[in-house]
Amino acid sequence: MAADQSPEASCAFNLSVSLFLNGNLDSDLLQEALDALLARHESLRGSFAADSLSMCIAEHIDLPIGRLD
Repeated sequence: MAADQSPEASCAFNLSVSLFLNGNLDSDLLQEALDALLARHESLRGSFAADSLSMCIAEHIDLPIGRLD
């Protein structure tokens, strides 16, 4: 990862989010929304190559939503 390999790199743009939801949730619909978001935005499917000089854009990413009951 580029942040691990460069002393000038920063984690300033790494954001983490946790959601705690109460009530009924249509998890299939939520998964469809996430899939559509990933399909629409290349930057969300991007990762840096091992050489840290180029960015690879995946055609498709499976990102299943975890669920705790």
